Amino acid sequence: MTSAAFLALLAAGCLSALSAALAVRAFLYVALLIVLILAYAWLSAWLSRRTTRLYVSLSEQQVLRGEPDDLVLKAHRSSPLPAGALTILWREGEGDSARQVTLNPGLRRDAQVSLPVSTAHVGQFILKVEQARWEDLFGLVVFRKTGFQAKQVTVLPRPFPIEKPSFSAAEEGAAALRRAAEDYNAPDDLRSWQPGDAMKRVQWKLYARKGELLVRQYEAPMPRDTLILMDCGPVKGDKGEPQAKLRDALCETAVAVADLQMRDGQPVRMPMYGSEATEFSSDRKENLLVLQRLLAVQTFGGKESFARVIREEMKRVRRSGAVVTLTTRLTADAADAMCDLRRLGPSVRCYLVTSRAAQEEDLAYVQQLQHHLVEVCYVTPA
Repeated sequence: MTSAAFLALLAAGCLSALSAALAVRAFLYVALLIVLILAYAWLSAWLSRRTTRLYVSLSEQQVLRGEPDDLVLKAHRSSPLPAGALTILWREGEGDSARQVTLNPGLRRDAQVSLPVSTAHVGQFILKVEQARWEDLFGLVVFRKTGFQAKQVTVLPRPFPIEKPSFSAAEEGAAALRRAAEDYNAPDDLRSWQPGDAMKRVQWKLYARKGELLVRQYEAPMPRDTLILMDCGPVKGDKGEPQAKLRDALCETAVAVADLQMRDGQPVRMPMYGSEATEFSSDRKENLLVLQRLLAVQTFGGKESFARVIREEMKRVRRSGAVVTLTTRLTADAADAMCDLRRLGPSVRCYLVTSRAAQEEDLAYVQQLQHHLVEVCYVTPA
């Protein structure tokens, strides 16, 4: 019951008392009219609450960053009595203030509204209807309901055009695979000769014995992968919006590298040392969505220093022909680790994600990396 209903009930009591004291029936009739209005208000609001079905849905469960998405609220009311509007309070994210929207389905009718959802940043965001309020026509009685199921939207990083990472000279193209296929010290099997096979691969002794041309078949070596190492520790930058933009740039640069490599069928490996360690590995472009989802749920709460992550992956770096590192900060330890990584053979490219390019504190480390043939690229958030 609202304050207006309480005042109306108080007025009805005063009028009843006046009617009894002064013996004036008009005051009693007015008091009865007020009581009937209050009864109708309560009954209409109660029926509206009991007969209204509220549906909450998302037009898309996951979208690329910047693509439109809507929270759809639909109400169906089947009450026989006219009632007031349905007011809904909803919240987008934990730190966002509650917003209000009004639906007026009328008698036995539907009402629907689509509310735009922000997809400006990569991540998982909770959309929650906190409260629904049903009122009567006069605004005297209000019924409330809470406990609606929250909806979750996943905003995926969007790849953008970049320059293709190059492999070291010994690993470039298919030359390494051809050289390995000509290694006659490691035959894997025998098969029938086919037009185009080199005659030096024919097993002549078996031909003399069986009368069939057989050639050596060698185990196809695995191609070198592209190793992507991303700094999953706290993002260096101002709090709030600038930090979110730096996270977007980190994730989207990683996706751009993986997309470019897997498009050509080259394997990509990306370990993530965040609050929960995980690893992505694939050579098929169809699996890019898996990487986008892994990056969308990345919280950047890793406690391992980026230099330690790089040195940890050095144990497996001989499988890699190219290494791409992504970070928002350059430190002496991280720069030394990248230089040591380059000495092991693979080509190394470092993406420095920063909103202020060419900071003086980073120049010494950039020069050190370039001196050891590590390619340095700046990425500025859009």
